[in-house]
Amino acid sequence: MEQVIANTIKNSIEAIGSGSTINVKTNLNPLSLTVIDNGHGIPDDIKDQLFTPFFTTIIGGQGIGLTLVKEILSNHGYNTLQVSQVF
Repeated sequence: MEQVIANTIKNSIEAIGSGSTINVKTNLNPLSLTVIDNGHGIPDDIKDQLFTPFFTTIIGGQGIGLTLVKEILSNHGYNTLQVSQVF
């Protein structure tokens, strides 16, 4: 789970830039992990590809961070991954 938090926050930092805020929330019932930032949001055409192996929008990125996150969460009983816009 440490790797999940590290990869998710790293992706948020790279996407939102400086001067922004990232919040992490967990819940046991129902089992959930929520990462919220106040960045500009994820374009709809990218949302569906976020957890696809080797997909990246970061120059020099490998596109495996969120794929690994998905695998770890699945192995820990998190059945649904959802990307939402929060403003």
